[in-house]
Amino acid sequence: MFRDLQNKVNTIFLYNKWLSAVIFVRANIKLTFALIIKSLK
Repeated sequence: MFRDLQNKVNTIFLYNKWLSAVIFVRANIKLTFALIIKSLK
């Protein structure tokens, strides 16, 4: 029972880490594109 709960918590933590990493990368890509477009104009 306790181990099952621990596994669920670990899964949620991993998922949150993955999700925040994806969001971070997307934000960086958008920022990079914005800078490239600005420098081209």
